[in-house]
Amino acid sequence: MNPPGSEVQRNESGSDVAELVSETIPDGTIFPFGSTFTKTWTLRNSGNVPWNNRQLKRMTPNSATYPYSPDFVAVPHTLPGEATMISVDITVTRYPSLAQVRFKMVDEHGHLCWPYLNPLGLTVIVESRGLSLDIQGLKAAKTTAAPQQPTQRIAEAPRRTGIMGG
Repeated sequence: MNPPGSEVQRNESGSDVAELVSETIPDGTIFPFGSTFTKTWTLRNSGNVPWNNRQLKRMTPNSATYPYSPDFVAVPHTLPGEATMISVDITVTRYPSLAQVRFKMVDEHGHLCWPYLNPLGLTVIVESRGLSLDIQGLKAAKTTAAPQQPTQRIAEAPRRTGIMGG
């Protein structure tokens, strides 16, 4: 997703900035089907705005084809300069797949804090005992998809104009 140390600003004044410090369970980790695990991100509030009453909002659907997790995960109160750990329990599908889940931070009003940048997330490989996914085939299929622009940014939001966006 986003390399540790990536940082962006919410607006031109630099008042709201998030930095991904570290994360557990790297993309591509293999899990048996139906497994439950805890994913943790460590984010630093590198801006000058306290994070009060924020949450991670799930952006991918909760359905049979996606891993299960809560739709919202509380973000601890985080003062500027502080780092915080945000954890979520995730249960993968009950059949072999390439499973993805994505989250974005929202403020106390439910507005996306950084709507135009990459979400926090995870892509794992789900395998059943004795049945292995064709990982090379999945990688080949993924590389033939529309190219994505690499980014070092994880969080940004435009200035509020009084119109609900996101």
